[in-house]
Amino acid sequence: MSTSVIEIVKFPANELMNGKPEIYQGVLRTLSEQGGLKNVWYPGPETGTLEDPKLYYVFIEWSTYEDHESFLNSPQYQPFEAGLVSLLGGELTMCHVPLNPAATNAFKGPVVSYRIVNLNPGLDRQKVAETIDAGVVNTVRTFDKCTGVAWGFTREDDNKVAIVTSWESKEAHLEEYQKVAPEFQTLIQDSECFHMNIKHYNAHK
Repeated sequence: MSTSVIEIVKFPANELMNGKPEIYQGVLRTLSEQGGLKNVWYPGPETGTLEDPKLYYVFIEWSTYEDHESFLNSPQYQPFEAGLVSLLGGELTMCHVPLNPAATNAFKGPVVSYRIVNLNPGLDRQKVAETIDAGVVNTVRTFDKCTGVAWGFTREDDNKVAIVTSWESKEAHLEEYQKVAPEFQTLIQDSECFHMNIKHYNAHK
């Protein structure tokens, strides 16, 4: 089974997110109509992350990275961008990560944790992969309240890793976090983690 590319978009929202939720829905609808688009997972519009209600993450599954590039160069992108920009309360950032949601259930929810990790410099990529697979993935899959997990190096920066995990609740994650192998902590220069109540936007062509 081929691995999709997940575009992860992060942005702080302004008052229009709740004031005119139809703008957000229009942005998601335009995405769903694009060639190569497989799925979109998102919070809101009522609230973004559980840590910061004005901070939003949108996870966009493309069949390939080139499918995303095609959208950026398409006639549909300009009105899409205008709608998205109207919702911004600050800088938008994004990254791309190879993940396989269908095989990993990483976005099953109802709550998803998203951790972006800056690795310590000079680490061997294969050793990092082995440590995360053994110390994180294989460990959290044994937790009763975890329903899926996936991770990958970002396309933009080999020294960054994104980890997406599906939980019954934020509290379930916090209860289990200390059980993750300590070897994983030795990889981390710094990281940040956010939780959100995740929704799936049904892509319709």
